[in-house]
Amino acid sequence: MKLLRHPLFVGALLGLLLAGLAALQRTRRLGAVGEWIEQLEARSLDLRFVLRGPVSTGDEVVILAYDDRTLQQAPELYEHRDGWAKMLDALAASRVRVIGLDAFFPDPERLLPDELRADISCYFRETPAGEGPARELLSRVDFELRADERLVQAVQRAGNVILAFHLGRGQRGEMRDPALAKARYGQSISGARAVPDSLRFRASMPELNAAASALGVATVMEDGTGLLRKLVMVRRHGRGYYAPLSLQLVAAHQGLGKARLAFLGMGPEPELRFGPSALTLDEDLSMVLNYRGPSGSFPTYSIVDLVAGRIPPEALEGKIALVGVTFFGHDRTTTSTDEDYPGVEVHATAVDNLLRGDPLQRPPWTLDLLVCLLLGLLVCLPYWPVFSLGPLAQSGATLVVLLTYLGACQVLFGVSLLWMPVLWPVIVVMVVGTACLLLRYLAEGLQRRRLRHAFAHYLSPDVIEQLLEKPGALRLGGERRELTVLFSDIRSFTTLSEGLPPETLTSLLNAYLTPMTDVVLEHRGMLDKYIGDAIMALFGAPVPIPDHAAAACRAALEMLRRLADLDAEWQARGWPRLRIGIGVNTGPMSVGNMGSAERFDYTAVGDEVNLASRLEGLNKVFGSRVIVGQATREAAGDAFSFRELDRVAVKGKQEAKRIYELLHEGPPGPEDGWVADFERALQAYRAGSWAEALAVFERLAREQPDPPSAVFADRCRQMAAEPSADWDGVWRMLSK
Repeated sequence: MKLLRHPLFVGALLGLLLAGLAALQRTRRLGAVGEWIEQLEARSLDLRFVLRGPVSTGDEVVILAYDDRTLQQAPELYEHRDGWAKMLDALAASRVRVIGLDAFFPDPERLLPDELRADISCYFRETPAGEGPARELLSRVDFELRADERLVQAVQRAGNVILAFHLGRGQRGEMRDPALAKARYGQSISGARAVPDSLRFRASMPELNAAASALGVATVMEDGTGLLRKLVMVRRHGRGYYAPLSLQLVAAHQGLGKARLAFLGMGPEPELRFGPSALTLDEDLSMVLNYRGPSGSFPTYSIVDLVAGRIPPEALEGKIALVGVTFFGHDRTTTSTDEDYPGVEVHATAVDNLLRGDPLQRPPWTLDLLVCLLLGLLVCLPYWPVFSLGPLAQSGATLVVLLTYLGACQVLFGVSLLWMPVLWPVIVVMVVGTACLLLRYLAEGLQRRRLRHAFAHYLSPDVIEQLLEKPGALRLGGERRELTVLFSDIRSFTTLSEGLPPETLTSLLNAYLTPMTDVVLEHRGMLDKYIGDAIMALFGAPVPIPDHAAAACRAALEMLRRLADLDAEWQARGWPRLRIGIGVNTGPMSVGNMGSAERFDYTAVGDEVNLASRLEGLNKVFGSRVIVGQATREAAGDAFSFRELDRVAVKGKQEAKRIYELLHEGPPGPEDGWVADFERALQAYRAGSWAEALAVFERLAREQPDPPSAVFADRCRQMAAEPSADWDGVWRMLSK
């Protein structure tokens, strides 16, 4: 059960649990919930593009667009195959390196019904050549009907055209065109990760495919959020593995033959090889597109300008020219950087990524797991009790961990092209941080309840509140601090208890201890313990108070006043009159929880504590009520009236200590004039002037009456009768 209260254990446990869920989600084993989380993670990628902003593209790729201006000025360039042929001839004349058509022509151009087309063709085959308006007109019609042939010839003349075709899911179709083999990888090795079979295909007419230098798959698919973030780089149809249009364009630009295009599916991370370059694919056999910015990031020219010769030759020479449709409402998609992104620019982005070698890389699921574990431990670390941080600091540390990680993710995205996980780490930080915070409050509440219960009878409520703010003061073990300790004891309690029934004795003791305890608490002291009829109290601990010596002195005087007030009530009950002695001492002592980890008491130990107990016992010797040590006298200052009683060496100690009797609070008044006489007599006593001292002590003992003066008078008589050669003015106690 202790482990469940330890923040490191809780953080590690929750981090491990959430890390496991993150791994299951990345490996697609969380079902619909996992798909929802993946979509949120993808949204975080979009935000990273926004924060990064646009970046420059390479200079190898240009786009030739069938845009709105082309349709307005020369619609035939798009609507007729002859227009496409003119476009290809113009591109070939501009000496582009390779031409990629993001379009295909699955059916012949139909300007007339098939039956009429056949009749016209038959006429020219069977009718002898001749002149005339009708034949000339039919010749023009026949010429228009052969536009597909001229498009094929334009593809052949260019010699560097790569056509697109479509492979997707749907109704099964059969590839009968052998030219489609031009789209296959030269080498392909499947692995444990199966390539999904594409059942549906759509391609250009066989004669066009035969004329093209290569073919590539132009199929793109948005993810569950409706955005296009990845491009599938391997598609299978039957036994063939087909390459995308972008990779074919890069291979043609670099002069790579088909044999140098390879799909290697074995191993934990499948990859593509194209010449000396390699591309690691993600779990979908896809490339995560590193978009350069919104639409228009690549140089884009209008087809009408190309055919009209209005594009500078140097703008196209040696380039990869991608031809696509961009006019309003056609071939558009939504990406991380634009809601209306041309499809042809998707392929341009893929080509640029392959040429630059900078597509985004998503680390494997094992890194997600490690990141979640590490963050879980970091978040719970500030809640480790050894650091003694407050809740605000702990919450701030959690926020710092989260912001630091998110900042690191953005830096890695911009610099190292890494798509680091965000959603699961955020979940880990929030869950672990919240759990640790709740655990802290629960533990703190439990500790506060324990402290209140443990100290409710030993400390005043305001001191308990201060202690609750700093519970570390109650840790097991002691610390050296200067404190004041008070001992009080009932005189002749043993004799008194022998003459009372047990029930009466118990009632008397409770009636005495209750008000005495109240006095200690009222003066911010801590009731350390009851020792039979004796009381031990600490002042200045566990919560420090600057005037602990004065507080103890006030408490001692108040205890005497309370006891005097109770005398009348007790005598009415037939209870005996009680007399107490109090010892107070100040000094360095070790204070803290003493005992074992399971059972301990908060107390103080040390020589100064022992001296306070001896001072309390000295009251029986001198007949006094409150004796304090020299340190207490000095710390309490002039707020109280004292008289020096003696220099005493208590039993077991050689060093003499000055002791004082606490007379009352406030400076000395006229009624304290006799104190000066006592002190003069004390000096004579220490000097060995026994007769002089005896005369004063006897007078004070008789007139005040003053029990300590009577004690010193007896000593003077004893010393005068039996003088000691080594008298040094110190009275050595032979008993406690």
